[in-house]
Amino acid sequence: MEYGWPDHWIKILGTRIAKVHIKEYSRKIAEKQGRGAGYGVKLLEGDVNWPAVMKALDDIGYNNWTTIEQPGGDSAEGLKDLYNRLTKIHAS
Repeated sequence: MEYGWPDHWIKILGTRIAKVHIKEYSRKIAEKQGRGAGYGVKLLEGDVNWPAVMKALDDIGYNNWTTIEQPGGDSAEGLKDLYNRLTKIHAS
């Protein structure tokens, strides 16, 4: 998100993509608090257009694992929240 929209990069990189790390980004927070702070939002609460990302992955034939790159997995509730958010992303 710092350098372009993820779905555009997916189209550019195509089948060279080996693994996908899922994380969120907020441009609004990044503009106010610095680029790194933009990653401090929960999945589905930032600016990533997940339906476009998932469509782009489908279009290139990606069918491998995704890894969540977000904090929150330090408790059963946190893991359940991450799972629910990732499930919504995959369904979009």
